[in-house]
Amino acid sequence: LVFFGISCVFLGALFLRSGYLPRPFGLLMIVAGVVYLCGSSVRFLAPDLAPTFAPVYGVAALAEIATCLWLLVRGVRIVPRIAADRS
Repeated sequence: LVFFGISCVFLGALFLRSGYLPRPFGLLMIVAGVVYLCGSSVRFLAPDLAPTFAPVYGVAALAEIATCLWLLVRGVRIVPRIAADRS
């Protein structure tokens, strides 16, 4: 889950920079990536604490489900740049 955590952090940063999705989705995806990175570290460094950390994965699940539902229901609304096209 290390590489998936890294991709979630990058995806969340892209959500924030693009402006096509609401900012909370970008922040939630970054938090989900950090949760995956921390969870993988806990499993590797302290395997006895892994069951204690397991409920935190709910935050990551919430972020991913919310993003998927947003994309399915609302979608990405791209406003055409008329001024840029005329240049």
